Amino acid sequence: MAGQRPRLSEVRFTVTDQSGFVKEPRLKGSFTNWDQVPMAGIGDGLWEHVQMVAPGTYEWGAVEPDGTEWGVWLPELAGNRVNLVVTVTMSLTVEGATSIFIGDGHIQMPTSGSFLEGLSPKDRAGLDEVLRLLSRASMLNVLQVIISARAPLRFSRIQDLCA
Repeated sequence: MAGQRPRLSEVRFTVTDQSGFVKEPRLKGSFTNWDQVPMAGIGDGLWEHVQMVAPGTYEWGAVEPDGTEWGVWLPELAGNRVNLVVTVTMSLTVEGATSIFIGDGHIQMPTSGSFLEGLSPKDRAGLDEVLRLLSRASMLNVLQVIISARAPLRFSRIQDLCA
């Protein structure tokens, strides 16, 4: 109907950090067009942001600014290798992941793309496409993806890609 506002659900996203690493987390996801939104500090390593979200399935995560273009991807510090996924159903029920928990153990910073060294621009573009497809597969709950190479790859290179 014309003039009718879309129905939205209030989704509370949280980051809990017991390590003391996180200082100014920013939420981002497909529901924000991947724009970064500051999260509010609640205290004791807890941050939150409430976002109004239309029904659908969305990828999301949070970053800690570190002076680089992308920042530190917090889901990776929490042990997640892919984007988190949240769904708002047509009945406005929230399903899926809405929180990131970083324990108090030793944080090993991700190696920012060291496996890309030596790849041609064409190969990098191909890898970007593979990573997009893997992220999409994760969002669709695909359990197994088989990748075969057209050219031989050193095992250490494959380990770097999976790390």
